[in-house]
Amino acid sequence: AAQALWRSGNVHLQQGDYEAAEAAARQGLASEPRYSPLLSLLGAILNAQGRFDEADEAFGQAVDLEVHGTRALNDWGIALDSRGDWIGAAQKYEAAIERFSNDPIVMANLANASRQMGRLDAAADLAQAAADLQPDAAWPLEVWGDALAAKRDYEQAIAKYQEALRLQPEAVSLLVKLGDAFWELGRNQEAAQAYEQAVARAPDNDYALASWGWALLSLERPAEAIEKLSAAISLDSSVLWYHVELAWAQIANGDREAAAETALAAAQIDPENEDVKALLQELGLSSP
Repeated sequence: AAQALWRSGNVHLQQGDYEAAEAAARQGLASEPRYSPLLSLLGAILNAQGRFDEADEAFGQAVDLEVHGTRALNDWGIALDSRGDWIGAAQKYEAAIERFSNDPIVMANLANASRQMGRLDAAADLAQAAADLQPDAAWPLEVWGDALAAKRDYEQAIAKYQEALRLQPEAVSLLVKLGDAFWELGRNQEAAQAYEQAVARAPDNDYALASWGWALLSLERPAEAIEKLSAAISLDSSVLWYHVELAWAQIANGDREAAAETALAAAQIDPENEDVKALLQELGLSSP
């Protein structure tokens, strides 16, 4: 029964139905209070709701019960990751690795936290070790690519993202990162293709849409760029660079009136931004 409720709680958690997820976890714990996977799941559910003290208490109980395992420590690390507590997350992953040194997913998670803390060489080494241990998993390769990209080794990052995509071809995050790496190398046609594939899989991904538009603008295809950047803004109008690039695309397309309207919208977001000032100057406008 506890295992079935654990599965049910996980499904509800993935669906964002935290009330139902918590109810399933607590129902299972009422009958089996020492079932550590349910305690760890409860921690994840509470963490997703921002109830961090309660989450940490549940994770701590799960860790105490799971004397030789790594699941609870890894789950706790993931929760701390989601809060931006990279140091705390790394400590949990390191504790998990002390219990079992060859868990490639925990190693990849530690690599990701290390990258976030700027420990790029350590991140790359850990991700490589994780990928060697589990060559059929995309996540260690993705983290390895992230570490290489952070080191500005974009050629090698591209190679890792492409390896990961062969294992997980529908992964939108991989396609977006691949596009970003191509862009950094000035390979804008390939960047546009990667972003296009990402949007095909996730039409509401505003960053992929805007990046695709930016790449199309660099390829002197302003009308198409306008379409993509406008779609991105319709999804999230708070991102400054979406407006800035849309205005430049409108200028390139010969529509300075529309560009002026877009530029003024950008100035409403951040009038002191240097890119916004340059745009306003190009259009002969004053900051509102």
